Amino acid sequence: MIYTFTKERIVNYHKLLINKFGGIHGYNNDILEAVIYQPYITIDRKDIYKTNIEKVCRLAYGLVARHPFVDGNSELAF
Repeated sequence: MIYTFTKERIVNYHKLLINKFGGIHGYNNDILEAVIYQPYITIDRKDIYKTNIEKVCRLAYGLVARHPFVDGNSELAF
């Protein structure tokens, strides 16, 4: 499986948003990795989140609920 939501890509999106709209840079690495890999978990080798839309929604929810970034979590999820 190809992970399109890499940590580097999400951190870069976050930097772009913070630089454009203001806020504080920084993130908790452990929480961010958990949020990124959550959409790809399986049970008995079957995806819990089967479609790409479900995966994106789970990622967005994780960004809002878990707050891996110091600032701009909701904006990034949007």
